[in-house]
This record gives sequence, structure tokens and C-alpha cells, in this order.
Amino acid sequence: MKKILFSTIFAIGFLCTLLLHNPNIAKAEELYIFSGEDLKTAPNINLKNRETIPTGFRTLFDKENWYYFCLDQLKTYPNSTTPPYVPARNAENQGVKWLIKNFHGDKELISNENNLTQYALTQLAIWCLTNPAVTSYRDPIVSNNGNLKALIDEARKHREDVDVEAELMQTTLELSNTKFVQYHANELFKSKISATITHTKALPTNKKIEMEDIKVYSIENGSKKDITNNAHVHLTESDFNINLAIDELFYLNFVPSYSVVVEWFGNVSATDNFVQGYKTVTERKFQLVATAHIITLSHAIKDDTTLKVDNFINISGKKNWDDGNRPDDITVNLFANGVKTD
Repeated sequence: MKKILFSTIFAIGFLCTLLLHNPNIAKAEELYIFSGEDLKTAPNINLKNRETIPTGFRTLFDKENWYYFCLDQLKTYPNSTTPPYVPARNAENQGVKWLIKNFHGDKELISNENNLTQYALTQLAIWCLTNPAVTSYRDPIVSNNGNLKALIDEARKHREDVDVEAELMQTTLELSNTKFVQYHANELFKSKISATITHTKALPTNKKIEMEDIKVYSIENGSKKDITNNAHVHLTESDFNINLAIDELFYLNFVPSYSVVVEWFGNVSATDNFVQGYKTVTERKFQLVATAHIITLSHAIKDDTTLKVDNFINISGKKNWDDGNRPDDITVNLFANGVKTD
């Protein structure tokens, strides 16, 4: 069975493409990060009261000159002998994530500044959001630079943003537990299974939901047998259902202890400007850093449901109409011990 796409992923100009099976841990080679200009003394940074910037803030970049930001000002900046950095889970502050994505994206509120000033503004805003002792009203570097204060205020509005990476990891596939329905017209026993995928509303609009082939198994006394070839499976894209039918002759061979298990595997992915953290093996000493890339996040989803094979009774009858005029609709009610059955 061919894969079915329930959303279309749009083309995006990739700045850097990494595939993540865990959205917080990228499949990337080790990388070396270097420190450059001191934000307190570097020329061409258009900020007042730079002398009040804490000592040590420097530009951070890799060999491709891609910028990174420090997440802990008190730790040592990387140097020529620093161990390589590897992907790590950090930068979980949503306001900080917004700042990093903003720098590598639209550069909201800082687009009129030169690149080095944009970097300094972003790094200092991250410092303010991660250092509880810093306030926009007490520190001259903040209070005397309206663009920095505006950037901090905007980032604080994003502190409660949905964590898209976490939402993706919580995405689940849920199949309903539906019983078989006997259907004689084409000698098939049919069942309709509803499927629901959770936690997708917060994902980017270019999310892609890709469902793999369905597997059908019979279970008897703990023994599992693949009967997919005896099943007819049709996926309906419009209402996200599985229409399952099993050949009557195969179905009639079941004994009451049999059940049928339907398994469905899929994958949910989304492409966006995501934040990725990095650390060294000696993370207690060296900076935790983070950057943003256009990244495709991917998460596998799976669920199964058991369809009980119910005992059934075939009832047949014959009715003649004296006048020969058979009505268009006929209703037959079945009663068991005086109680109407469905």
C-alpha cells in the first residue's frame, strides 16, 4: 500500500538542513565553536553604556561563520583547545528561543542595525531573560538603549509560547476500538476504524503527516499471525478512517477466542526555523550555546486496536405479500429474552 500524505509540505529555502528523530538532539557532526569580538570593546556596535556590559561576552561562531549565543554568562567561552560541541537539549526558555530565531530570521525590532549590533542586542537580551538579577529599569545598558529594552519586552511576551519541539514529540496516533460489522452483500466482514492524531495544531503549517502500510494480525492463545493478505484495507483521507474488510471464508474459520489486531505506523514532520542547543563533554566549564537553523523535525507515531471477533447468528426468513406489492423499506426488530437488540 502506498504511503498517504494528509498535509503537503511546502518548499523552503534551506539555510542548513538537519534531520532530527528527537527534536532536541540533532543528527549532526561534532563542531567547533570559536569566540571572536568582545561586545564591550568591539567597534561598530551602536549601543550606549557599553562599559556596563558584563566582562566576557563575545561573538560565537563556527567554521561556516554561523552565529551562536551563550546561555550561561558565567561559564568559560570556547577557545582553540575547547573540546568539540555536540547537540544537546537546552535553551528551553521560550523567550530565549524567540530571540535566537528572530536573529536568524526576520530580525524584528533590530533590522535597522548592523549585523554586529544585532548580535549584541540579541545576546544582551538573552542575558536579561536568563539572569533574574537584571531588570530593564536598573541596568544602564538596558534603560539607555530603547531598542534593547523593546527587544527584551517583546521576548518576554513569548515566554509562554508553545514549545513546538515538545508538541511534536507528544504527537500520538490513536485508533478507536471498533467491532466487526457483518456485511453480506459482497461476502466481507467489515469494520471502520477511526484514527486521531493529537498535538498538531501548534506545528507549522507545512507539517507533513505520512502514514505507512497497515498490518493486520489474528491473535489466538497468545499466538500472533500476520493476516494482512486476507484483509482489504482502504484509507479515506477526508475523514481519516480505516475501512477494513476480511474475507468471509477466512473470518468464518475464526474460533471465539480469536481477535484481530490492526497496527498503523506513521510519521509526523515539520520544517521551520528551530533552535538547537550545543554543549561540550565538559559542560560544567564551557558555555552552553544555541543557534537556529531551518530544520526538519521528525517523530514516529504508532497505535494498534483490537477488534473482537463476536459470535453471530444468521437469521433468514421469507415474507410474501398477498397483494404482491413489496414496500420500499422493511424494518425487522430482533428481541433476545424480550429485549430489543441492536
